[in-house]
Amino acid sequence: MTHHVTLELSDEIYQPLLETAQLRGQPLETVAQDCLARTLHDKHWPLLRWCGAFESNVPDLATEHDKYLGQALAEELKGNRGQ
Repeated sequence: MTHHVTLELSDEIYQPLLETAQLRGQPLETVAQDCLARTLHDKHWPLLRWCGAFESNVPDLATEHDKYLGQALAEELKGNRGQ
C-alpha cells in the first residue's frame, strides 16, 4: 500500500533534493522518499553509541544538542581567528 504526502519545503531543502534527482536521473519524489527511508531505518546513527554515556548538568542537552554544538563551534572559531 502506498500513501500520498504533500510537503512544503524551503529552498535550502528543495534545491539539494532537486540537484540530486537530476544527477541520478530520478524523479524528485524518489530521491525524497529514499532520503526519508534512510533516515528512518538507519539504526547505525554514528552518535547513537554515545547516548547516555556522559553525565551532564545541562537539563535540556538531549533536545538542544545542536544549539550547544553550534555555540561550541562558534567559540572555537573565534579562538582560532588569525591563525
